[in-house]
Amino acid sequence: MARTSNGGSTAEDVTGSRELSTSEVLENLWTSVLGVAPANHDEDLFDLGATSLAVVRLIGRVRDQFGVEVPLDELFRIDVTITNMAGLIDDLMEGRHSDVR
Repeated sequence: MARTSNGGSTAEDVTGSRELSTSEVLENLWTSVLGVAPANHDEDLFDLGATSLAVVRLIGRVRDQFGVEVPLDELFRIDVTITNMAGLIDDLMEGRHSDVR
C-alpha cells in the first residue's frame, strides 16, 4: 500500500494504471462480500443487508488486503460506512488507533 499526499492509503487497480484509495478498495471488498455495491460511501453496511458472518468475512478480507486487524467491537461503536471504515483502516495502518494489533 502506498500513501497519498493527504495521508490516505492507495493500492494499484487491476489495470495498474492508477492507484485506488482505501475507500475504493473497501468498496470493492464490500461488493464482493455482500454481492451488492453500495450506492455511496456513506451507506451503512447493515442497511445493505450485512449479517454477522458477512462482517467477519469482511474483516478477514480487510486484514488480507491492508494488513491490519479491525477490532470487531469497533464496528459496533461507529456507523459502519465505507467512509468511516476507511478512516479507521487508515488510522490502524498509521498506528493512530488504540486497538492496533
